[in-house]
Amino acid sequence: MACLCIGPISSGKTMLLKRLQGIEVDESTSTVETVGSNIVQIAKVSSVGNDGESKKSGSMSAKEEEKNFVGIREVGGSMSPLWPSYYSPYKPIVYVIDSSNLFQVSISTVHLMEILSHEKLIRCRVLIVLAKNDLTDTKKLNLLKFMMRLDNIINQAGKRVTLLESSSITGDGVEEIRKWIVENTAFSARLNQIEKGMVKI
Repeated sequence: MACLCIGPISSGKTMLLKRLQGIEVDESTSTVETVGSNIVQIAKVSSVGNDGESKKSGSMSAKEEEKNFVGIREVGGSMSPLWPSYYSPYKPIVYVIDSSNLFQVSISTVHLMEILSHEKLIRCRVLIVLAKNDLTDTKKLNLLKFMMRLDNIINQAGKRVTLLESSSITGDGVEEIRKWIVENTAFSARLNQIEKGMVKI
């Protein structure tokens, strides 16, 4: 898979991926905790066509699918001890945090620091997604950022780390996340090819 999606239990990973696939979600949409891993394909551009119908990858050839879709592996929060087995310097990481749940601040911070300091991920691009922003407010969101010291983390990491806010319910930030995934999976794939001598700089 070209990209890895991880985060604490119930942080909003599955709902975000559904939205990225063009599946309509709302307040009544329920998800089951991901046990193990789940693989999805998301379109490189919004999967809703001009006619309002969701474009499907099933009828495409493997080459067309690779050209138009990005594969994402979601690994459940309960599997955090096994996350490192999925790490690769050429596989960007989408790290999802529930921005409405301050009780998860400690575990979210610990996981994030472990990701950023892991030897396999020294050059890996990481997107921090503050999900469920429809369930919180600016004051609470700023408190979360302060408690996790996200400004300091991002300043020290430079271009390697990006922070985005989103809501799978309202769709806020989802297309920005899609754009980041597409751009960074392409960057990582090219870097991999350069280092293997498959292409010249």
